[in-house]
Amino acid sequence: MISVSRLISKIIFFLILYIPLEELFLKWLPVPDSIFESLHVISDFFIAVIIFLFLYLSSSRSRFRLTITKLTLTVFLLVAFFSFLMSFASFAGYFSKIWVLLRYIFIYFILLNIKLNKEELNRFYLILGVSFCIQIFIGLLLLLDISYINLFFEAREGVLKIIVPEDTIKGTFKFGVFYGFFVMVSFVILYPYTKSSFVKVVLVTTSIIFTYYSGSRVAFLGVIGYILYRHFRENKVLIFTMVCGFIVFIFASGIAAEVDNIGSLLGLFSADFWLASLSSGRLGIFNIVPMFFDASIKEILFGFSYDVTGITSFLYQDYDNLSAILKNNAIVGIEDVYWIAFLYYYGIFGILLFAMFYANFIFKVNRLFLMSHDSEHRMLIQSIKYLVAFAVIVGFVNQVFHIKTFAFYFWVFAAVATHRARFYTS
Repeated sequence: MISVSRLISKIIFFLILYIPLEELFLKWLPVPDSIFESLHVISDFFIAVIIFLFLYLSSSRSRFRLTITKLTLTVFLLVAFFSFLMSFASFAGYFSKIWVLLRYIFIYFILLNIKLNKEELNRFYLILGVSFCIQIFIGLLLLLDISYINLFFEAREGVLKIIVPEDTIKGTFKFGVFYGFFVMVSFVILYPYTKSSFVKVVLVTTSIIFTYYSGSRVAFLGVIGYILYRHFRENKVLIFTMVCGFIVFIFASGIAAEVDNIGSLLGLFSADFWLASLSSGRLGIFNIVPMFFDASIKEILFGFSYDVTGITSFLYQDYDNLSAILKNNAIVGIEDVYWIAFLYYYGIFGILLFAMFYANFIFKVNRLFLMSHDSEHRMLIQSIKYLVAFAVIVGFVNQVFHIKTFAFYFWVFAAVATHRARFYTS
C-alpha cells in the first residue's frame, strides 16, 4: 500500500508536468466557455487534496511544530482575516485572493514535512527537465511559424477574449509572459543540477532564445541575471567584455530599430519610456503610495482587504492625477505593482508581516547554505536565493506571486533544495 508521503510526491510530480500543458489539454474539451474557465481549478483541486492528505498524515504523527517562519505567516493570515471582517469585501473574493497567494507556500511547508529520500528529491528535477524539454520543443515548432502548428498549440481564449493578439512564442500557454516565466524559472532550477557542460550550454542558449521570443523582458533579464550571478566572479573580464560588445553591436548595427524585442528592451533606458510609464503605465502607480496615508487609521494599519468598491472610490477621489492604467480599472491596474496592491489590501501590518515571513525564509535558506558541505547542494540553494531576490524585485512590476508558472515551481523546488534529507549522509 502506497504511503501518504509517496502519494503526495506523486501528485506533485503530476502537477509539474500538467501545469505547463493545462491549456493544451483543456482546449479540446467540448464544453462551453464558462465551464472551460472553471476547469482551470483542476490544479488547485489537487493542491487541496495534498493539503487534506497532509492533515490526515499529521493527525497520526507528532504535533505541529511552530517556527518563526510559520508564526509570521500565521499572524499574517489572522491580520488578513481581520482586515476582511472590517471591510465590505465579499468572502469569495477574499478567499480566492488569499488562496492564490498562499496555495504554493502551503505546498512548500508540506514537502518539508513529509518523508522523502535523496532519490525522490532528485526525481523532482528529472520530471521538471522533461517538462522543460517539452516546452522548448514546442517553442522550436512555433519558431517555424507554420499556421497549422500554431493553431494546434494556440490556447483557447475562453470567456475573456484577448483584445490585442501577441506576436510572441507562447508554447502551450495563453500569454507569452507565462511561457517566459516557465522557461526562466526552470532554467535557474535545472542549471546547477546539470553536470554536463554540453547540456549547460544548451540550457543557457535555449533559455536566452525562448525568454527573448516570449516577449517577457523580465524573464529574459532574469536568465541573463542568473548567468551573471553564477559566473561573474570567476569570469569578470570575459562577461563584462561580452556585455559591452553586445551593447555596442546593437547600437552600431542599428539592429535595435529593426528587432522589436531588443528595441523594447533598450527602451527601458530611454527618457521617453520613463515619462510614458509615469503618465500612463506602471511607474505612475507609485504616485498612490502617499495617497494611501490619507486613508483612515483602520485602512492604514489593516488595509482595505479586497473591497473593490472601497479601493476604487478612495483612488477616484483624485481621479485627475491617477495614471491612465488606474483610470481604466483601478483594481486590475493596481496589481501591476503588486507590492503597492499588497499595501492597499493588507495595510502596514500586513505588508510588514509578509516581509518578515520572506526575511525569515531568506535567513533559513542562507543558514542551510552555510551548513551544507556539498558543492552541488550549495549551488541548488544558490538558485533558490537568486529566485527570492528576483521575485521581490519583480513584485514591483507585476503579479509574480500570482503567476502559476513561477510561484508553483519556486516553492516546490525551494522545499526540494532545502529538505532535511539533503543533509543525510546515507
